[in-house]
Amino acid sequence: MKAVVLSCDRYHKITNHMITTYQHLWPSNQLKFLIPYNEKYPKFLEDKWGEKVEFVKTPVEFKKCYNSLLSSFINKVSRQPNIEEIRNIQAATYAICS
Repeated sequence: MKAVVLSCDRYHKITNHMITTYQHLWPSNQLKFLIPYNEKYPKFLEDKWGEKVEFVKTPVEFKKCYNSLLSSFINKVSRQPNIEEIRNIQAATYAICS
């Protein structure tokens, strides 16, 4: 299951702490963390977490970053989302980006 992380280059150390906490509290989780980066690829996260993380190059601006993460996720789904899924994504995007 993908876990979308709302972060940026500046906060990758906090992202590392978050993943560490998830692993400590829920070691059997099946999450794969989808992590944005802007300019500096977070190699230390890849080295530490391997297959638990996936990276998406995104703009720094929050709305554009969020849209890039969602687009990356949706493009990797092997089927078209149904209307209810699209509405849920739109509602979540509106709530976060408003």
